[in-house]
Amino acid sequence: MGAIIKLFSGLFILLALFFGAILTWLIVSLEPEPTVQGWKDSTPSIERAEHWIAQVKSDVDSNKLFRVEINDQDLRSLIFYWSSRLNQLGQDRVKVYGADTAFIDDKLAVRVTTQIQLDQPRFINVELMFSGHEGVPNWDYATMGTVTFAGEWISRAWTELVFPALPENRARLWKTVTGAVKRFDIFPDKAVLVYRSNKELRETLKAQAEELVLGDKDEKAAIELYLSVLAAAASQHSLSDIPMSWLLRTMVGLAVARSEEGSAVDENRRMIRAFAIQVADDSVRSLLGPGIKPRFLDRPIILRGRFDLTQHFLVSAALALTLDEQTALNIGISKEKADAKAGGSGFSFSDLTADMAGIRFASALTGSEEQARMAQQFLLQNRGEQTFMPEIAWLPQGLTTGAYSDLVRHPLYPAMLDRIVKRLQNLPLLLAVGE
Repeated sequence: MGAIIKLFSGLFILLALFFGAILTWLIVSLEPEPTVQGWKDSTPSIERAEHWIAQVKSDVDSNKLFRVEINDQDLRSLIFYWSSRLNQLGQDRVKVYGADTAFIDDKLAVRVTTQIQLDQPRFINVELMFSGHEGVPNWDYATMGTVTFAGEWISRAWTELVFPALPENRARLWKTVTGAVKRFDIFPDKAVLVYRSNKELRETLKAQAEELVLGDKDEKAAIELYLSVLAAAASQHSLSDIPMSWLLRTMVGLAVARSEEGSAVDENRRMIRAFAIQVADDSVRSLLGPGIKPRFLDRPIILRGRFDLTQHFLVSAALALTLDEQTALNIGISKEKADAKAGGSGFSFSDLTADMAGIRFASALTGSEEQARMAQQFLLQNRGEQTFMPEIAWLPQGLTTGAYSDLVRHPLYPAMLDRIVKRLQNLPLLLAVGE
């Protein structure tokens, strides 16, 4: 009996030492500054990632070999696209802060910084180095903080420790994807991937994408319920256009009912995401809810008399929850600058104000449990879009790149921005919840 106690005591001490070493290593790896530029400072293109993914999606219906090229911008946009989905699982405590990539001769360097919110932000900076050898990618090394691991050691740890511990669906995904890849070469300015598509690959990727974004079947079912209630409420409206504020009271009522035995923050998030999925363009919709389709509505949902403002408001709100507030705003600014170029609709401060209002709306509804419930009650008791969206008729829109540049240099430009910010700060919803 004594020998058994000693054996278990020894095992316990070994485990304590092992996990203590791991914890110490993680703490040591935490750094006060990131080593890469954050998404909020330079947001990659969702459209670029969508274009690349769409190319792959168009190929997977047939059992053929395909060749795709991935350059530095493609890779960074893809990392941004998928990390935005991973960030949803972190609930603002852990998130991918930013990433950078570089092709160096026949090597590919990927640097990723993860932000951990403790008493103040801390960062784990990771650098991965890959090389190509006869069409097969090799993992040269990985550096976390000041510690470097050889590629051979990482491969062995993956094969013998990590992979056997993966859930069955994750292991199946890995086998399916790696089995489809036939060749991977790294060049000084790009990587070339050769893969064989098949039905199993398509179905596996689709299922995993939905699970990653939506978490589980219950999450997807909740969003589907909000969409169904939205469509039912819309069918009861008699006017030619459907005011968003009119639908919002019904949607908030559902959120309140579901919050009685759950989290008001979670329900408000689901409500906002469902709203955004309903009005978003296809490219953004696939980011917010892959596999979820909007309901058919025979009339547009309008905000301040316009459907496009509804899109700006709700999509920015959902992106703020999916990514972060600054990145969502950067996406809105980038879109307006693109619109200002020849052939576009022009830079619109009305659209940008709707973006900003949507971001504030998301923050007001999800800041904390107390704030989320206060926002619910306020929206139930106070009707009208003026409670969450300022008047925008006075704002300039349709500006070309030249006109926008002239406006920015105008002496009255700072006063106009200050007026926009003050109108946002004085929205009744934000004042009611102390935002």
